[in-house]
Amino acid sequence: HKLGRFDLILCGDATVDSGTGQVSVQLAEFLDLPSVTSAEEVVLEGETSILVKQAWERGYLKVRVKLPAVVAVTGKINQPRLPSVLGIMAATQKEIKAWHPSDVEADASRIGAAGSPTCFLETSEFHAKRQGEIFQGVPEEVVAKAVAKLRRLEVL
Repeated sequence: HKLGRFDLILCGDATVDSGTGQVSVQLAEFLDLPSVTSAEEVVLEGETSILVKQAWERGYLKVRVKLPAVVAVTGKINQPRLPSVLGIMAATQKEIKAWHPSDVEADASRIGAAGSPTCFLETSEFHAKRQGEIFQGVPEEVVAKAVAKLRRLEVL
């Protein structure tokens, strides 16, 4: 294995091009590792597990995961900070390794657009028109009018 031993692989929750959120879970499947998506917080628990705060509908779940694992994080995982001038200078001296499929013995038919299980056919912008109505009267009448209106609109 070219990378050597690892305990944790962090991925973004979704890509900016299609947002399908498949990379982390597919990587975990290929490596036969547990995975968690939508992570807002990751806390190391000793050397063998992590506790992950996972966004879930209107709240969150706390999930304990044994290492090694793959975790897909949201933008809430940290607060970005500006690097110092020395940090920027040091970064310019760092070597960036670029690996090609052959470097990691990857099957080229299973990566990139050719290997993707999804294909974006079209994107469109959704335009919703809102309309409002103000009901007046005593609270009981207002509630009755609102409920009747929602039933006419087949919302209730």
